Amino acid sequence: MESTTDSISADLANTILTDTDSTDTNPTDNNLIDADPSTDPSTTDPINTDPITNTNWPTLLQEVKDDPDNKRVLRLTCDICFELMATSPGQDPGNLCHEAFILPCGHMFGQSCIEEWIQSKERRHYKYSCPKCRAVMKPFVECHHPIRGRCIPPSRDEYSNVSPMISPGGRQFAKCTRCVATGGLELLRKLTGKPRCELGPGQTLNFRLVSPDASQQFIYPYIKGKEYRVDRNFDIPPNVRRCWDRIQNRLATEAGRYWFELDIGRWELVISVMDVRDGGQENETVVEAGAAPGEKLFNIYGRE
Repeated sequence: MESTTDSISADLANTILTDTDSTDTNPTDNNLIDADPSTDPSTTDPINTDPITNTNWPTLLQEVKDDPDNKRVLRLTCDICFELMATSPGQDPGNLCHEAFILPCGHMFGQSCIEEWIQSKERRHYKYSCPKCRAVMKPFVECHHPIRGRCIPPSRDEYSNVSPMISPGGRQFAKCTRCVATGGLELLRKLTGKPRCELGPGQTLNFRLVSPDASQQFIYPYIKGKEYRVDRNFDIPPNVRRCWDRIQNRLATEAGRYWFELDIGRWELVISVMDVRDGGQENETVVEAGAAPGEKLFNIYGRE
């Protein structure tokens, strides 16, 4: 490819020759430098700024890759209710229950709509299928929990972390993401033992996996129906850190081969001293240390 410097030099040379040989006395024409066609706006392809509307995840992902400058906004419509779906935390805060939700087959629906669809099938003891392509979502063979979808990542930078779709080659793991995560924490505790720590009345020492945005977590061990409040976080011993790094690397590798609902290979390990008391809500919560009442509530995920 001709360099910019060479192109400019050639144009100047042509101009000098024109000035010397031409009998035209019009100085305006003689001093013109030939325009580089590559910079002529009429010869460049127009930038596509049309919204991205495709609700098939592999196709959407390719369109996003073809738009590195993020000129095209996402405008995704749920094929169940035909309403717009939220695709980022800052978009329509009142409609976060209708976030774009990706099924393992790759089709996307509003989370509230697809959850209602799944529950209606389960109530009638049916295996649920994708409302669009009718692909059957079979339960996991070892834990027998239903296979679920996942919300669209909060930013485009994280789209590549979504596990492969089942349709173009992604496979279904033997256990659900919840069981894999809690099993990893259980294995960690079995291999490294319980760190020594002074505990007060009603306190326990728990391993936690916390999502990058601190909105979700897995906890081990936990008792359903209890309320957990973080008293303080515990420094992770070096042997525990080394062991967990190995487990986490394995989780990240598996997430590249199998369908996972969450990017648990990127979650942070935390060891916490926790106050445990009765009176937990139906969806148990954990309150971070120093948080005001009702602030920073985290979902607890564990075996059901």
